[in-house]
Amino acid sequence: MIEWDFTGQRADEIEAYLRAIEGGDDLRRQFGERSLDFIMRNYVRLAQIGQLEKSWLSTYVFTSHFQDAGFDKLKAIFDACDRSTLQGLSIPIDKGISTERISLFRGCAGIVSRRVV
Repeated sequence: MIEWDFTGQRADEIEAYLRAIEGGDDLRRQFGERSLDFIMRNYVRLAQIGQLEKSWLSTYVFTSHFQDAGFDKLKAIFDACDRSTLQGLSIPIDKGISTERISLFRGCAGIVSRRVV
């Protein structure tokens, strides 16, 4: 099994991540935007223990842009997800949506802007 990558995190943050993972918590809900980097570094390990889908779905939906991630990395993370688990968390199939092909669309606000403080 692949080891965790806690690059750039303090000991208390590492403990908090491990507690959240052991408890089956949604990492996005627990750690906000910081969950993206952690999941991108550890998605294979999260998939191996069955903890990727819930955290990845909320992180993907609530992250404003992925310009630093790249398409190949995003695709690899989605490919690592269990599709039936991901669909069960996100799409109301029992409400008449086709199960043959499902597309997940995100809104687009145009050019990425950076807020200057």
